[in-house]
Amino acid sequence: MTDGFYQIENVFRHKLLIARKNNGVYVGDSKQLGQSIFRIEHVQHREYRLRHNQSNKILCIYQQSLNLEAPLALDSHSDQTLIFERVDYNTIEYYIWPTHQRSTRRNKALDVHNDPPSHAGQNGSPVQLYDFHGGPNQRFRLIAVDENI
Repeated sequence: MTDGFYQIENVFRHKLLIARKNNGVYVGDSKQLGQSIFRIEHVQHREYRLRHNQSNKILCIYQQSLNLEAPLALDSHSDQTLIFERVDYNTIEYYIWPTHQRSTRRNKALDVHNDPPSHAGQNGSPVQLYDFHGGPNQRFRLIAVDENI
């Protein structure tokens, strides 16, 4: 994976991660391109930082929580990093793990809220930390965006 500008698409219904003005993160169809563009910055080994292009804030798990359904947020003072792990070698889909959980206990992944079932396909569904199950609402694709946006 290379540093650069990307849109992050959830595999379930092909919705993009979008930043809200209140620093929350949800999925939807972006009407304004800038809301859905993140810069991926390699930090070390397999760790990356996601910086929202418009606000310059870091995508993070709110207060570095590992609690079930902890929301994603944008924070200008965060230095949280994430690990992108390919689903398998035949796909360009990734699971995204917070690095502040120990690798021996990696059991929480980024997840698009899916309650009631199939809600993950709707615009406005929040992105959160959830127990890993490998479903399509926990799988993401990176879509490269031209740096001259």
